[in-house]
Amino acid sequence: MNNNSNMPTVAEFVSLETQVWDVLTFGDIEAGIDSLSSEFMGTYPCGFSGRAGQFGPLEQGPAITQYFLDQARLLVIDPNTARLTYRATYLRADSPEMDKPDVMFINSDWSRVDGRWINGSAQEITEA
Repeated sequence: MNNNSNMPTVAEFVSLETQVWDVLTFGDIEAGIDSLSSEFMGTYPCGFSGRAGQFGPLEQGPAITQYFLDQARLLVIDPNTARLTYRATYLRADSPEMDKPDVMFINSDWSRVDGRWINGSAQEITEA
């Protein structure tokens, strides 16, 4: 956090998103759930998911083996609300083609609640 202006930075939100991707890589469901709002809503190519369904597949093990985040952009709505938009390139743990990564563009909305950033919604769009 930039202490001079108290405004969110791109680096701060890339770090928050990295924590979410680490959950998918290492399978720490509790750490992931803690970062989501109780009203979390995800919009994905396969449909919608609430907070409970976001990390549910991790009960079977990690969902991805590696990832890379880039092209990050931050829309600061106000000092307590921001949207991070970025590209994620990743390998699924269950992919038959382990050398062929998937690519998505993601919007991730965050709100500061009691001094802590909480993810309220996310939208993923697969690369065409």
